Amino acid sequence: MAGLIKATLALARGEIPASLHVRHRNAAVAWNDLGLEVCTTHRPWPRTDALRLAGVSAFGISGTNAHVVLQQAPTADVEAVAPGGDDARARLLLVSANDQQACRALAGAYAGLLDGGTDLPSVCTAALRRTRMPHRLAAVVSDTPPAAAALRAGAAGRREPGVVEGRIGDAPAQVVFLFPGQGSQWVGMARDLLATEPVFAAAMARCDAAVRAEAGWSPVELLEGSAPDRLDDVDVVQPMLFAVQVALAAQWRAWGVEPVAVVGHSMGEVAAAHVAGALTLADAVAVICRRSLLLRRVRGQGAMAVVDLPAADVAAALAGQTHAVSIAVCNSARSTVISGDSAVVDALVERFRVDDVFCRRVDVDVASHSPQMDPLLDDLRAALARLAPAAGDLPFDSTVDGAVVAGDALDADYWARNLRRPVRLDEAIARRIAAGATAIVEISPHPVLLPAVAQTVRDAEADVELVASLRRGLPGRETLLAGLAALWVRGTELDADGVFGAAARVRRHVELPSYPWQRRRHWCERASGDARRAGG
Repeated sequence: MAGLIKATLALARGEIPASLHVRHRNAAVAWNDLGLEVCTTHRPWPRTDALRLAGVSAFGISGTNAHVVLQQAPTADVEAVAPGGDDARARLLLVSANDQQACRALAGAYAGLLDGGTDLPSVCTAALRRTRMPHRLAAVVSDTPPAAAALRAGAAGRREPGVVEGRIGDAPAQVVFLFPGQGSQWVGMARDLLATEPVFAAAMARCDAAVRAEAGWSPVELLEGSAPDRLDDVDVVQPMLFAVQVALAAQWRAWGVEPVAVVGHSMGEVAAAHVAGALTLADAVAVICRRSLLLRRVRGQGAMAVVDLPAADVAAALAGQTHAVSIAVCNSARSTVISGDSAVVDALVERFRVDDVFCRRVDVDVASHSPQMDPLLDDLRAALARLAPAAGDLPFDSTVDGAVVAGDALDADYWARNLRRPVRLDEAIARRIAAGATAIVEISPHPVLLPAVAQTVRDAEADVELVASLRRGLPGRETLLAGLAALWVRGTELDADGVFGAAARVRRHVELPSYPWQRRRHWCERASGDARRAGG
């Protein structure tokens, strides 16, 4: 079989291999009449107008026979890379092998290929065609010299920005989408994705049309820079965040990342319900727009603050004041948010600080999940009376009811509870970890929940990858691809056409480095006499 492998690799390199054992041809055979030749030396495999085909046979003395047929790669649908275009876009370079040593060696070989002048986009797309193996390394790259340097760092085992390494687990990857509430917004968020990512832009266009029909204004126009000061208005920022979340989820799915469940946090449950298939886009937009419009009535009357204490300790501190302030959020076992009357919240913040407990106001002017919401609940139920929720396609893990909730239960009463009851993120994340989650992706313009989620993951002593979709002030595509790389090395398979687009099919074919065999010898050691006797 070793001869079969060597001959096959030689043909793949464009060489006709020499026969393993023939040194002199039998003079009694009329070779010229047979129209065949036995090669005694390696030689180039000539290129002609005809399609090149080769067969390699191996006949083992033990009776094991094998035959491999190779055909020249098709060229009709490929073309050389043209300068410019999308060649400067960030993309992924994927490397995998059966163990860490081979994976790093292969990364170093890729760096040498780039140093030799092979263009980066063609290497990236050619690498997609290789068999996926357990140990993986991925790099976010956009220019050849930095890409080669990043691969050399990965080959040496050094941690560099944009390079991740890992091994897939025994169980299938399970990704959970996490949709946060208000607070992740920033001026300019996702603006570059509107211009560069067609899937994101199309999803935003659908949300834009729905918000225009419901509320009469355009999220896309605001994202593109019109009236950034309106992000201070609760009835603007919440629909804006909803639209960005829905579009980010669409982008992840187009790249092959499919969630096994969704979790939402406060207003984030609206986008989660839509992505889960429980609410149509029109119904989801009705919920987020009507909910946030009602909040304008109590704007400026309340405050929220995060306290670095368990919920039980915070509840004890609120004794006698629950008519004015309440626990609004339990983000983790040691991170609790209080909400209610501004004066009472400020007094509690000062009290916690005197006791040397970390506590700070949250940058909002609406006290969601507090007694101040009570006068709004009947109006919210009436405004959403015609909702028509469906069963949905994904498990919806409720941070309101503390369990996985059927999609058709997300009616007007549910959204009233969503506005008033505390958010139990800690419990929902613990349930997802117990159910086997291997990665949690925060679907937002900036990660605001991942630190608390990390605390729950540590408490559970679990191995869960935490991924941000975007980060404030950083390029969107690069940040998304960094997250995709982290998911891929943990076993999440990507959609090549989704990530690379048509370019994955029209790049010219390049010869990639061969697999770096480690050439370790494996022998069954002869057991000692004592071991044989002990084994019977």
